[in-house]
Amino acid sequence: MLDQRLRDLAGVSVEAVRLQLVTTAGDKLEQSGPLVITHWGLSGPSVLKLSAWGARILHHSRYQATLWINWLPQYKQETLRQELLAIKSQWSRRGITSSCPVPLPRRLWQRLVISSGIPSDQRWAELSNRALNKLIEELIRGSYAIQG
Repeated sequence: MLDQRLRDLAGVSVEAVRLQLVTTAGDKLEQSGPLVITHWGLSGPSVLKLSAWGARILHHSRYQATLWINWLPQYKQETLRQELLAIKSQWSRRGITSSCPVPLPRRLWQRLVISSGIPSDQRWAELSNRALNKLIEELIRGSYAIQG
């Protein structure tokens, strides 16, 4: 079953993500590269490499795992925070969902903003520190359950 955050985003691709797969047994695998959202889940070179290298580990964990996605691996957490704070100041009157300041497809940005609990009509000036932290977490360490 596709995570709600990714529903209706089939065809959206991101040039570079960092994936970390953590199984219920505590095994960890990482992979970086392009990612494509499909109508049934995730695909693309990074996902295919991760599943190939992790086939045995996934089998032993009965295909139950957590996938952590860093949608913006080119940013360190503090760098992203500073950039978003600068945008908050510069674009204070703009809507957050309608103005994407990072290199992500607009539809994915909008979905991740809303998934962070930020209302779709909220402006940058109204963004609280708590909401900013949740958005940063979603962008650089989004957690997705793997079931099958």
